[in-house]
Amino acid sequence: VRVVADMLRQSLTQGCQGSSGSREEATQRAQLVLVEDTLSLLWNASDDVFFSSTDDWLRVTALLCEPYLLDALCYCLRSPVLCHQQAASATLHNMASNPMLLPRLIKAGCATSLSTLAQHPAPSSICAILAVTELCGMQE
Repeated sequence: VRVVADMLRQSLTQGCQGSSGSREEATQRAQLVLVEDTLSLLWNASDDVFFSSTDDWLRVTALLCEPYLLDALCYCLRSPVLCHQQAASATLHNMASNPMLLPRLIKAGCATSLSTLAQHPAPSSICAILAVTELCGMQE
């Protein structure tokens, strides 16, 4: 999980920097696609619809809910790429649907990061709104 978190942060940071040539631009595009694919994988891996057992889903979301991954997901919420914001907020929403993880998510500052995103009118905001709802102790 830590390797994934580090890769997300580094690839997003490098992918969003200005470039001075076509080779750098190609590398940056590849890094942004890597971030998108990784976030999509995390979104799907944390979604309860893919589990036949609630206990399995609870265990997987608990394993993913590590401070360094939460930090990386919150970092991705600030990405200028809307699909990054949406996938990160959807993953956090999936984690927030597990009531046992709420204290960890709040301690990691996820509520603040999600609230900031939820205030901006964008299609990616809906997942942030759902996650904040869960973090406030309400059911979606």
